[in-house]
Amino acid sequence: MAISGRLTDKIALITGAGSGFGRASALRFAAEGASVVCVDRNADAAHSAADDIAAAGGTALALTADVSSAADAERMTTTTLEHFGRIDIVFANAGIPGSGDAHTTTEEEWDRVIAINLKGVWLTSKYALPHMVERRSGVIINQASVGGLIGIPGIFPYAAAKGGVISMTRQMAAAYAPHNIRVNAICPGGVYTPLVELSRQK
Repeated sequence: MAISGRLTDKIALITGAGSGFGRASALRFAAEGASVVCVDRNADAAHSAADDIAAAGGTALALTADVSSAADAERMTTTTLEHFGRIDIVFANAGIPGSGDAHTTTEEEWDRVIAINLKGVWLTSKYALPHMVERRSGVIINQASVGGLIGIPGIFPYAAAKGGVISMTRQMAAAYAPHNIRVNAICPGGVYTPLVELSRQK
C-alpha cells in the first residue's frame, strides 16, 4: 500500500470495515494518508483490516461495535476521540442484506434490517456530529444503494432502509451545511461482496 497524501492527518471512522466496501474503503483511506478506525461487529474482521493497514505502514485502530446499539455507537465515537483527539470523516457503511417483498417480509426481518441499515447509519453520525459542529468541520458519508432509488423486486426491507438513508442524508446535508459539515450518500449498484454472497445464499 503506497501512501499518497490526499487524506494526510485526517481521522476517519468507518463502520463495517471488516469486509466488502468497508474494508476496501479502510485500506484506501489509509493509502491516502488517513488514520482509520476500523469498526465491525466481527472483532476478528476489524482487527484483520487494522492489521493490514498497519503492516503497510498506515495507522489504524480496531473497534468492535453493533451500530444498531446507541451505547456501542457512542462508545466507538468516544474511543476514537480519546485515541486520536478528533474525527474528520465518518463513513456509515455497515449493513446487512434484506430479502422479501411487502407480503412476505416478516416483522422480525423488517425490524432487523431497519435497525442496522437505517437506524445504524443515523447512530453512527449522531455522536460524532456535536464534535464536528464544535470544530466547524467534518465529512459524513452514508452508504445507501441503487436499491433505494429504483424498484428492485425481492429486497423490500433493504430498499426501504436505503431509501430512508437517502432522505436522511438530504436532511442532514441541509441541517449541517451552516456548520461547514458535508453530508453525502453513495448509491452503488450490484457489487459482489460478502454481503451480496450472503443474500444469495438465503
